[in-house]
Amino acid sequence: MISATNFDQKELNKLRLVFEQTPGAIFILDREFRFEFVNPSFERLSGYSKEELIGKTVKELFYNEEIQESRREVVEAMVKGEKWQGELLTHNKIGTTYWANTIAAPYKNEAGLVEGYIMIQQDITDRKETESALRESEAKYKTLVENSQDGIIIVRDNIVLYANDTVCKLLGRNLKGLSAEDIIHPQDIYKVAAIGVRRRNKDLTTINESFRMLALNGEIKECDTTSTIIQFGGEWASFFTIHDLTENKKIQLELKESEEKYKTLIENSQDGIFAIVEDKVLFANATFCNMVGYTAAELYNKSAVSLVLPDDRAKGLAISELRKQGNHETMNDIFRFVAKDGSIKEGDVFSSVLELNGQIVSYITVHDMTELKRAESELKVAKTELEKLNSQLEKRVKDSSKRLTEARTQLINLQKENLQSQFDVLKQQVNPHFLFNSLNVLTSLIKLEPDLAEKFSEQLSKVYRYVLENKDNELVDLNTELNFLDAYIFLLNIRFVGKLTVNLSIPEANRNDKIIPLAMQLLIENAIKHNIMSKMNPLVIDIFIDTTNCLNIINNLQERPSQIVSTGVGLKNILNRYKLLELPTPTFEKTKNQFIAKIQLTK
Repeated sequence: MISATNFDQKELNKLRLVFEQTPGAIFILDREFRFEFVNPSFERLSGYSKEELIGKTVKELFYNEEIQESRREVVEAMVKGEKWQGELLTHNKIGTTYWANTIAAPYKNEAGLVEGYIMIQQDITDRKETESALRESEAKYKTLVENSQDGIIIVRDNIVLYANDTVCKLLGRNLKGLSAEDIIHPQDIYKVAAIGVRRRNKDLTTINESFRMLALNGEIKECDTTSTIIQFGGEWASFFTIHDLTENKKIQLELKESEEKYKTLIENSQDGIFAIVEDKVLFANATFCNMVGYTAAELYNKSAVSLVLPDDRAKGLAISELRKQGNHETMNDIFRFVAKDGSIKEGDVFSSVLELNGQIVSYITVHDMTELKRAESELKVAKTELEKLNSQLEKRVKDSSKRLTEARTQLINLQKENLQSQFDVLKQQVNPHFLFNSLNVLTSLIKLEPDLAEKFSEQLSKVYRYVLENKDNELVDLNTELNFLDAYIFLLNIRFVGKLTVNLSIPEANRNDKIIPLAMQLLIENAIKHNIMSKMNPLVIDIFIDTTNCLNIINNLQERPSQIVSTGVGLKNILNRYKLLELPTPTFEKTKNQFIAKIQLTK
C-alpha cells in the first residue's frame, strides 16, 4: 500500500517538473514579495537569471523600490488573501515592455495563513499587437468603404445586406433589405442569375459585368460592376463595386482607387504573395519579403526557381510546364524556400493564373509553415523527455514505496494535519498516462489535421487549467465540473473515434449542486481502463441524476479478456475524499452487464 507521504513526494516531484517545463512563466514570492522560486520561462520572459531574482523583491528589481499605482490593485488583492487575474504591461531587465496575461494568488498553510504568493504569466504581446493592428486595419477599411467614390453593396442569397452612401445616393434610396429584382433592370436579371450559378459552382474569381440599375425616380443608371467573394458576418457573401458609367470623368479615379484597395489587401495579407512571369518575379508583398529576407527591389526580376530549395525545384518546373500547356487550374503543393540568410522556410503554396496586360501571370500564395514544423519537432522532443521522466518517476515511487512500507507503523498516530495533507494529494491526482496518450494524439493530428490539432490543444489546455484552478477546492459546483468534462470528453472522442459514447442528462436545476473535483473524470477513465471497445461494440457511459439526487455513472461491461491488474486507486481516491469530508459515501456495484457508480450530490 502506497502511503500518504509517498503520494506527497510523487506529487511534489510532478509539480516541480510541470513548473519547470511549462511554457507559462511562474514565480513564487514570500510575504515580503521576495522571489522564492522562478521557472525557466519566467527567466526568459523577464531577462533575469534565477540567481539574480532569488531573494530580491519585486520593487527593487522592477519598480525602483516603489510600487506603481497600476500594481496596487494586484498587491491589495493578494494581501487580502484574494486571487487577481488580468493583463499587465510590464518590462524586462533591458527595459523592453511586454504584455502578460497574469494570475496572482496567495498560498496558505494548513492553518489558513498566507505564506506567500504565486504568479502565473503568459506572454500575450504578439496578440495585443495583432489586435491593435487588426482594429486599425478594420477602421481604415471601414473608412475606405464608407468614403469610396464607388458604389459598394454586399449581397447574400439575392438580398442586399449592406450598401454604402455612394450607391444609395446614386439610386436615390436605401438599398438594405432589397432584392436584385428591386434594383436591376428586368432585362438584366439573367446576368445576376448567371453570377449566382458561378458562385454556387465554387467560382471565386473576380467577375466584371455591366448592369442597368433602377433609381427611385425612374432613371436608368448604366453601371459597370466588379464582384468578389468576402466573409461578412461570419459567412460568405458577394462584394459588388459599382461604377456609374454616366460620369466619365470619375472612371479613371475609381479605377485607381480600386487598384489601391487591391494592393492594400495584398500588402496586408498574412500570407506571402508574389507574381511571376516566365520565371521572373514581378511583384512580392511584404509578408513574402519578410519570409525570405529579401527586399521587394531585390526580388524584382529574380529567378523564382532560384528561391526554391534544389530538391523541390523539379516540382516548380513541372507546374511551369503545365502552365505552358494551357493548364490554368489552381495548384497546391508544399515547397521549401531558401531565405537570403540560408535558412529554410517551408510553405504551403497555392498557384493560380491570371492575365495582366496581355501576359499570363502566375499568382503565388505562400502560407509559412516553418513555425508549425518547428513546433511539431519540439513537441516530439518534449514527448520523449516526458516519457523518460515518467520512467524515472516510476522508479522513484517504487523505491520510496519500499522505504515507506518499512515505516508504515509510524503512520498509525497521524493527526488531522496528516489527513488534510493526504486529502490534498488525493484531490490533485491525475493519471499521467492520460497526458502521454493525449500528446501522442496531438502529434498525429499536427501532421494530418492542423486545424483539429489546434482545437485539440485548446481543449487539453482547458483540462489541465481546470486541474490547476480547482486543486485547492474541496467541492465544486456540478456546472463547473460538467464544463471541464466537455473538454475531457472532446479529447476522448478524438482518441477513441467512434468507440466511446458518453450520454449526459443533467437537469438545469441540479447544476449548482456540489461534487468533489475530477470525480466523473476518474470514473470515466476507470471504465476505459477495464473495458474493451470498438466501433461495432462501443463503450457506452450514461451520466444522469436519479430521484434520490444521486449522480449515476453507468457503463456497459465489456471486460478485457486479459484483465489489467487493478490497483483500485481511482475508486479509493473518490471514497477516501468523501470520507475525509464526512459526506455520504459513494457506492460502486458491478452487475452482470453493468458497472454502476452512485455519488450523492450536496446542495
